[in-house]
Amino acid sequence: MKILTKKWAEKTELLRFIHNLQVYDAKNTCIEDIKQKSKSNYISEISTDEELLNLTKTSNILEELYNSQIERDKKMVLSLPKNILSKINNPTALAYKYATIENKTLLEIYAKKILKQVEASANKANLLTATAENRLNNKFTIDDIIGELVYGEYSNNNNYFINIGDYQICIENYKILQRDNFKINTWEENNPLTLWTATYSA
Repeated sequence: MKILTKKWAEKTELLRFIHNLQVYDAKNTCIEDIKQKSKSNYISEISTDEELLNLTKTSNILEELYNSQIERDKKMVLSLPKNILSKINNPTALAYKYATIENKTLLEIYAKKILKQVEASANKANLLTATAENRLNNKFTIDDIIGELVYGEYSNNNNYFINIGDYQICIENYKILQRDNFKINTWEENNPLTLWTATYSA
């Protein structure tokens, strides 16, 4: 099966974050301008989702969603290596997805190194996945459960069961290598702020 760790997922998110940074002119732009542009960009993205846009008209959900995004991006900035973060002249702007041309160039050089690591892990994982699928008694494509919601899990003796999408997966003689404070969140279809658990990789 694919061996893509939590660190792999975090690096992938960091690559996406760096790729989406917009350049600003530090001499002619203050942090308040950046915050205003950041929010305007977010509202423009929300407006493409008609269902979500309708919810924003009857509640303050837009503000909550935006603030939640900013908090996640602040953590993303703080996850940068200290030797990189120390060279960023305005980390606050970075949290709002804006960087000077110098900062973005620095981050893109760093991103190229990370991309090689991420791609190497993904290639190895794909080979292991193909091997695992070929050895299964019943034909099953592991990629069918990627991105699916996780509904529950339990263990029975040496076997581990997990409900993903329309499947119940059984892993025999399992061993958990990393778990942290893992728990399955219940997805609420009508709540845009709901937390959910889904498979990023398998």
